[in-house]
Order: sequence, then C-alpha cells, then structure tokens
Amino acid sequence: IDAAVIAHFGEVATTTVRPLESQEIRDLRELYDRRGQLVRMLAMEKNQRHSATVARASIKVLKSINKHIDYLEGQIKDLEQRMDKLIESSTAFQARDAILQTITGIGPQVSRTLIAHLPELGRYNRQTIAALVGLAPYNDDSGDHTGQRHIRGGRSKVRVGLYQAAIAAIRHCASMKAFYASLKARGKASRVAIIAVARKLLVLANAMIRDMAPYKAPANSVC
Repeated sequence: IDAAVIAHFGEVATTTVRPLESQEIRDLRELYDRRGQLVRMLAMEKNQRHSATVARASIKVLKSINKHIDYLEGQIKDLEQRMDKLIESSTAFQARDAILQTITGIGPQVSRTLIAHLPELGRYNRQTIAALVGLAPYNDDSGDHTGQRHIRGGRSKVRVGLYQAAIAAIRHCASMKAFYASLKARGKASRVAIIAVARKLLVLANAMIRDMAPYKAPANSVC
C-alpha cells in the first residue's frame, strides 16, 4: 500500500528540482558544525572545572581540565580562522557576510550560521523563509478548540542563532526594543516576544539578501 501511494504521488505531484549545494557551502558547514561540537565540549569542561574547584579536587585533576580547556579553545580559534579565510576567499560569501552584519544584532557568528545553514536566504518570500527556519507560528486548533500558536520544526541551528541575535537587537536597537516592549505590554510571554523579534530579523535579512543591498536606516522600518 505504501509503495503504491508513493508511486501515485510521484505521478501526480508537481516537483521542483533543486540544484546541489556548492562545495563551498558544504565546506563552511562542516567547519561550522565542528566548531559547535567543540563549543559544547568546552562548556562541559568549564562546568567540570567549576565542580572540581568546589569539591577541592587535586591539583593534578584541575591541571588536566585546564589543559583540555586550553586545547579546545585553540581548536575553536583555529576553526574560526579557517571559516574566516573561506568566507574571504569567496566573493559570494563576502557579499552576504558584509550585508548581514549591517543588521543590528547579527555579528560574525550569526552571519556564518545564516550563510552555512540557510543558503535559501533571499530566494523565498517572508512566509516561506520563516517556515523553513521554524519561526512561523502554527495554530493548534481542532473542532471548537482554539489552542495557542506554536513554532515547530525547521532549522534549529539558524533559529538558535537568530534568537541570540534578537536578544542583542533588543538591547542595542531602539526600534527592536520598542517592538519587544509593545508585545510584552500586550501580555506576550518574554520568549514569545523574543521569537517575534527573531522572525523580524530573519525577514529583514531575507529582503536584504534578495536585493543584495546593505541596511539603510531611512529605507527600513526596523533598526
């Protein structure tokens, strides 16, 4: 039954042929993902160091932990330098990176995240790109029941990066801070309001990459 349904789907569904991602994007994504693994390991080791210090562990144990922390920090720095070189060697990456970092809240790391894990940026409309990342709210309705809207699915790494960018934007951008405050005043939870700011940043980045034009304050409604 399953095979028949899949075969029928192939006959009647309209499919879109998508080109393979470039080797540059795949190389950047590998470096980015490896950096993420090491960052998580570094956080664990720092927690271990804190626990060992509180427990008055031996000098040998602390020395071993510190040595590993130094090694991980060196490896992370090396990966970041390699990512920077890869971006600098690509005209397309350079152009995207320069445009993205003109947005308040988006720094080098979030820019790398968008370049590596959201190559579709600029190709789709605002609704599609928000759904792709997992920042589009979906209803939870059934019959007479009206549930709270939730975000789900999507590119988790991009979503986390934009969440962090939203927090920075709320702190340093008057327009984003006012938008966040207006949502809070309407009774929205802090996390929901931050997600709304993250979605606004994504929509702005999508429009700017589509037009390949850096941010200009008079031409946009957000900071």
